[in-house]
Amino acid sequence: MRKVAVEYVELCGIKNGGDSASSQNYNLKTLEAMVKELGIPKANLTRLLEIERKLTPEVLLIAIIS
Repeated sequence: MRKVAVEYVELCGIKNGGDSASSQNYNLKTLEAMVKELGIPKANLTRLLEIERKLTPEVLLIAIIS
């Protein structure tokens, strides 16, 4: 579930906190819209994204392999 949520957010971007410097990301979604589409609670998505940001590249590689 972590991988799906993180990939989805990376593809869509987040309206409040996304890459606002880039003009290509003008159709960013809100976190609320994403949780509705994914069908998970907002707290879970927020927690998944926080965990993803804190993981080191080595740990991410292990998570991808397993």
